[in-house]
Amino acid sequence: MLDTKLKNNKKSYMIAGILLSLITLGFMALYPNFEKRAFEFYESPLEDSDFIRTLFKSNYMLYREIAEAREGKNLTYDQIYFNIVEKTPDKDNTSSDFEGNQEEAAQYIENQKDILNEDLEETDSYKNLFQRMDYCAIDKESGKVIKNSDGKLEAVILSDKEEKNTLLKDYIYYIAIEYDENGLISNLSVRWNDSDTLLKIVQGISRESIMGSYRRHLTIWNEEGESDRNIEIEVNMPRNAAFVYGITQKQWKSMESPGSDRRYGYWNMAEMNRWSLRTAYIQSGALDVYFVFLAVAALGAVLLPKYASFMLYKRKICRLPLEISLIAAGMLIESAYNIILGLIINTNKGYYYQALEGFFGTDEFNVYFFVGLFNFVCLFLLFAVWFYMISSFVQIKDIGIWEFIKKRSILYKGTERIKNYGKKGYRDLTKVDLSKETNGLLWRIVIINFLILTVICCFWFAGIAALIVYSFLLLIFLKKYFMDLKHQYDHLLKATNEIAEGKLDTFIEKDFGVFESFKNELKKIQTGFKKAVDDEVKSQRMKTELITNVSHDLKTPLTAMVTYIDLLKEENITEEQKKEYIDILERKALRLKVLIEDLFEVSKASSKNVNLDIQDVDVMNLVRQVSLELEDSLRERELQLKWKLPDKKIILPLDSQKTYRIFENLFGNIAKYAMKGTRVYIQGNALKNGIYIEIKNISSSELDINPQELTERFVRGDKSRNTEGSGLGLAIAKSLVELQNGKMDIDIDGDLFKVVLIW
Repeated sequence: MLDTKLKNNKKSYMIAGILLSLITLGFMALYPNFEKRAFEFYESPLEDSDFIRTLFKSNYMLYREIAEAREGKNLTYDQIYFNIVEKTPDKDNTSSDFEGNQEEAAQYIENQKDILNEDLEETDSYKNLFQRMDYCAIDKESGKVIKNSDGKLEAVILSDKEEKNTLLKDYIYYIAIEYDENGLISNLSVRWNDSDTLLKIVQGISRESIMGSYRRHLTIWNEEGESDRNIEIEVNMPRNAAFVYGITQKQWKSMESPGSDRRYGYWNMAEMNRWSLRTAYIQSGALDVYFVFLAVAALGAVLLPKYASFMLYKRKICRLPLEISLIAAGMLIESAYNIILGLIINTNKGYYYQALEGFFGTDEFNVYFFVGLFNFVCLFLLFAVWFYMISSFVQIKDIGIWEFIKKRSILYKGTERIKNYGKKGYRDLTKVDLSKETNGLLWRIVIINFLILTVICCFWFAGIAALIVYSFLLLIFLKKYFMDLKHQYDHLLKATNEIAEGKLDTFIEKDFGVFESFKNELKKIQTGFKKAVDDEVKSQRMKTELITNVSHDLKTPLTAMVTYIDLLKEENITEEQKKEYIDILERKALRLKVLIEDLFEVSKASSKNVNLDIQDVDVMNLVRQVSLELEDSLRERELQLKWKLPDKKIILPLDSQKTYRIFENLFGNIAKYAMKGTRVYIQGNALKNGIYIEIKNISSSELDINPQELTERFVRGDKSRNTEGSGLGLAIAKSLVELQNGKMDIDIDGDLFKVVLIW
């Protein structure tokens, strides 16, 4: 059976592996289609308007070198571009950027100059950019060319069409901007795989005022605080100059490769290109297809256990906490943007091929094989992990979603644990034992409240809102607490009233909470009352039976005595009859005497009004002595005594006369009520600090009486009371045993009558 199970598992795992492999290969087969579709949406970072706007701004930095060459001295940017123009007040209707006196205006102008200089002096990003592309600045007045490479970018401006194509054959991209003597853009030219689109973007940006943010209008007040002068800071444009920016094929590959230098700030072409490519691949539907393949893998994880003995979801390895499974599944979906797009783009663009080309040389087969293997392993692992995550949810169909949450959710278990701790804390609070010290509980409450208020105080003003919420929750808690106290008090009051009304069988098991200690006391009162009532009922019954039994036992000999006295009064009786009647009268009188003496003796013993003469008594010898004196009575009933007593003496401090009477009554009881011709067993054992004696016999009458009642006064095993005896023998024996600090128990098992004495 185990082998079959292993084979089934192996087969199901193989099916899962084949399914995931087909999904992986199917997705890889779509790589070329993704590339074809992405090309339709791809926008190069070289067409980015912010990038081109940066090139326009760089014109102003390059023009500084042309201006310095013209002037023959070093110039600041404000000296080149700032132009202060007087405006007459009546002609100037423009709102002012500044209003103030002459000194304040002069200071404001200096500040604006500093801003312009600092802005254009911060050229790190531009310098880094120019390290990755070629540029040249041309002074159209002198023909001087300023450039950063050996490239012939100036040919765009200075050469004819045929020569230009020859000199610029290495450049896949350039933008040329020409300014006339008035600072207006006189000509724009571009090269790119989509030159029309690029030219439209460049023309649009050329119409923007790149340096317009530095233009300011100032209103200057005179000494009387009136406006009498308007000036404007105008920004000059480059004049009689041309600027060309170009990128060769080699530079472009370097800029767009993943390993390109990231140091040239915001204009990282690799990042921009990667972002553009990813956007294009997303628009091509690559991620949508990936999610479809994830859905296919998920469907396989759900359906495979139904059509194959695939029980992965029942294994402990798949019993992940719900939150971890959800987070992992979410991370797999989220990873699609970086991992999946990265795999597709880097494979289609040949980056993996380039990385392995140096290792395998010209062996293209091995290069392509390992690129494909790398893609397969990565995708297979992603789909396998997704398959595994979905498998962990399949158990829902067996146990239901709610049971699944209860078994697998860390949050649910944590909430339940917190709830249980809260219930336990509340239960401890509502079930405090008022009969014990409560200082510990009070200190815990004070400390917890102090900690809560301390945390609330840490929120400063927001703590007021937290304090309101805390006070509201405290109100709810206290309201529930006092309502529970009221219910607990009502339970206690109801139970007390029922007991007071005499309903002693009231079931007291409801929760008394803080009054729980009273429950045990109420149960004790209830038990005590029931015992007192039962004892009183029993006492009344015993009194009734006592009167009945005493009346019967006294009346019987008295009636006989009266009868025989009447017979003696007759004249015609003979001497023999007279003697017989007198003998009967004597026996009845003696019986009446014994009955009355026994009654007095049991009364004295019960009231403990007996004087004991304590001396050392050999108990075993005393038992044998009593049996010998009653031997005739026992023999008459054909009873056989079976002894099992220790041979050694057992000496105890007892009253020998009272102890003798105990055994005399017990053996006398046997002689009267034991079944004729049966055996009587007498067994004795020495205890550590005393003695144990057991006497057993078979009753001649059916014993359907409570063993404890046999030791009551005037109670006999013979309920018809036809046998001899007063019914006081066992009562006297028990009282005398207890007077001497002993214990006497009677046990009845069917017709077996057993007496146990312990001193």
